[in-house]
Amino acid sequence: MAIALNALCPCGSGKKYKRCCYVVDSEASVDRKAGLPKIIVGVSLVAGVGAYLYTNDLRTGVLIAIGGCMVALAIISFTDPPPPKAGSGDPAGMNFGR
Repeated sequence: MAIALNALCPCGSGKKYKRCCYVVDSEASVDRKAGLPKIIVGVSLVAGVGAYLYTNDLRTGVLIAIGGCMVALAIISFTDPPPPKAGSGDPAGMNFGR
């Protein structure tokens, strides 16, 4: 269950949640998300080696390993997009011809 930002912190400090433990909790979730691409790369490399040993076909093993690395790269790219241009005038960086 999510804790409201303006509710009292469950740690018992008497402060609001957003001023006490929210930063710690949000940093912990970012750290967990950062490890996912590393796990995917490791699993894909092991799967590639396993496919090579099972099929005796180097091409199959390499393609499986590269595919997993591409998935990890996509996760890294889409979870932390680059910031919009500084001088664009639009917060999203897309003005659609206006």
